[in-house]
Amino acid sequence: MAAETAALARGLDALGGRAGEARTRSRALGASAESLAAEAEGLAGVLVQAGRHLERTDAESRVLQTEMVGAAQDSARLVEAVATLARQANRLALGATVEAARAGTEGGTLWQA
Repeated sequence: MAAETAALARGLDALGGRAGEARTRSRALGASAESLAAEAEGLAGVLVQAGRHLERTDAESRVLQTEMVGAAQDSARLVEAVATLARQANRLALGATVEAARAGTEGGTLWQA
């Protein structure tokens, strides 16, 4: 019985040692979990900021797109106005050519009326 008691005592001592190791590992695991949670919280904050930045950038892009569409429309109107002026100048030049030819065939000059 003494041998059994001694064996039981040794088993309890070993169990106590393992319990201490488990406690140490549990504390380390808890500290790691807290550290991981803090890092996750920091990452969540970064992601929220990135989302806000993307929203602002998207809004700015939409404003710029609207401004570019307006500028393109203004440019198109300007090109059309220049084309209209060019057509009018061509008509005037053609009319002047016809008048010059008519005056030249009648022997007079264009400036004499």
